[in-house]
Amino acid sequence: MINLTHFYQKEWEKHFTVVNWDQRASGKTRFESDAEEVKKTITMERMIEDACEVAKYIRKRIGQDRIVVLGQSWGSALGSQLVLKYPELFSAFIGTGQVVDTTKNFQLGYERALAMSEAAGDEAMNKNLIKVKQLEREGKISFHDKEFQKVYISAITKYGIASFKFRNRVKAMLLFLRIMLTSPENTVCEVLQRRFGKKNTVNLFLDFCKSPEFDKWRLDELGTEFAVPYYQINGDNDWQTPYPLAREYYDRVEAPKKCWYTLNDAGHAVQFDNLTDFTRYLIEIRAELFGQDNLIGKLGMHQEDTRLGLLTN
Repeated sequence: MINLTHFYQKEWEKHFTVVNWDQRASGKTRFESDAEEVKKTITMERMIEDACEVAKYIRKRIGQDRIVVLGQSWGSALGSQLVLKYPELFSAFIGTGQVVDTTKNFQLGYERALAMSEAAGDEAMNKNLIKVKQLEREGKISFHDKEFQKVYISAITKYGIASFKFRNRVKAMLLFLRIMLTSPENTVCEVLQRRFGKKNTVNLFLDFCKSPEFDKWRLDELGTEFAVPYYQINGDNDWQTPYPLAREYYDRVEAPKKCWYTLNDAGHAVQFDNLTDFTRYLIEIRAELFGQDNLIGKLGMHQEDTRLGLLTN
């Protein structure tokens, strides 16, 4: 994600010190890591501890203990567990594209895509969706296999589930390529290596997604009691991580404060579909947590005095 962040987080940086963390086997170390060595370490527990180390480093580096965790998609799964386990390190949790149940995610997302293909009279897509589902039922493939994912991702892109705004897969890929090529975090060589390089440790995370640990992951089994304020910002058309599941979990959450925000005409990629409202909600949350007088520019404070850490994944 770090190679896309300059597209959407410029305004955030006026209100937060934004720290982007890419988990192991991703980001800029993706092609520098020894794939076989890293493979042994990709577990949920290890990734949570990695995030904890990053949070402690941030607190020390910026001299600030007011850190808000913003987790998007898989980052929301890691972020939720991180805050549940180490609440003393954080001021709040914000989830978007919230993962609640890894199996139900695909089940509900698939059912939504199938229904939309039927409603659209899209016979070719409908046929492909039915075919891969039958193979999954027969145990020949799983939700996480490439054959299923190719059809599934094509469907959720086409019907605005992944991104309400960018439904044409080719156009979306070209947009992301342009964003990556203009990123200050990437060299052109790194972008090309990401797209065409043979040494690709992203497959290690895909292998983890096929593991029993991932397949049986349920957020409600880990807890619903948060010691810090809890916020959710989700798209009304997000069926990649189905927003009804996130809402059901949210309704059971106990926290000092909690608030649910819905982004209209937004799929899973909320920061691309409705960046204006997403940013506005982040600023509102900041004001609610720390007061209007703590906003940058108020009471003649220097920017450094009012900075907050925003750890994103």
